[in-house]
Amino acid sequence: MNRKKVLQDIALRLKKIRETLRFSPVDMTKRIGTYRTNYYKYESATSFPHFAVLTRLGNNLGVSLDWLILAKGPMFYKENRKINAIANAAPTAVLTEVAGNGNTSFADR
Repeated sequence: MNRKKVLQDIALRLKKIRETLRFSPVDMTKRIGTYRTNYYKYESATSFPHFAVLTRLGNNLGVSLDWLILAKGPMFYKENRKINAIANAAPTAVLTEVAGNGNTSFADR
C-alpha cells in the first residue's frame, strides 16, 4: 500500500467520523486541538495527522485508532458507543437508562 492510498483512506475515515458526530470541520479542530488548515490537509489527504492529534481523536472522541488507520474493528471504542447512544437519546430514555431497569422512576432512587 502506498502513502497516497493510506492518506486517502484516512482522509475518508476522518470525514466519516466528523459526519457521524455531526461536527463541522471547525468543531472538529476545536475537539482535537489542531488548526483548521491542518485539519483540512488531513481531510484532503495531503497530510497525515500528527501523533498528538491521533491521541486526542482517541481520548477526546473515543475514535478507535485501529479503525482510523487500519480500517479494523468499530469506528468508536465500545464503551463510548453506549455513552453516545445515551447522549443522543430522548430525555425519557436517558432517565430510564440512569434509573437502571425502567420499572422505577428516577425520583424513587
